[in-house]
Amino acid sequence: MKCVAEVIDLERFLIDRLESDAFGEMVVLAKADLAANGMFNLKGFMRPRAIAHALDEIAPLIETEAFHHAR
Repeated sequence: MKCVAEVIDLERFLIDRLESDAFGEMVVLAKADLAANGMFNLKGFMRPRAIAHALDEIAPLIETEAFHHAR
């Protein structure tokens, strides 16, 4: 992955156009969700290919480096 647009769907999530009406609407919705639910979800923010690429890199580390709690 070489550029942000390969990782983030910039057509739907206008984080590169902070002054746009669409970005402002996204922020308003996220704030409302945060206030109502204590969290918000940006479904589709990361492109599926980028997620798969990240998981390919992270999965082996989880097996050897992650903390696993057991009782």
